Amino acid sequence: MNAAKRPALVIAVDGPSGAGKSSTSREVATRLDCCYLDSGSMYRALTVWCSDHGIPADDEEAVITATSQLPMEITTSPKQFAIRLDGV
Repeated sequence: MNAAKRPALVIAVDGPSGAGKSSTSREVATRLDCCYLDSGSMYRALTVWCSDHGIPADDEEAVITATSQLPMEITTSPKQFAIRLDGV
């Protein structure tokens, strides 16, 4: 059955920094022919964007607003996962 016809499958992997979560998750997604999403990379991209736009990390309302304006594009291929901000 191809990925478009399968029911949605969500697997969350949690653990300490440097434990191999991303590498393991990418390999599991490849073997199961699933999409891959690295939420840690998404959080880091938001942090960079806020910093570049003068939004203080401790301004909760401004950061929440920034999430709705964030020009982020994500590819979910486990072999070519990428995040682009402002087209870069």
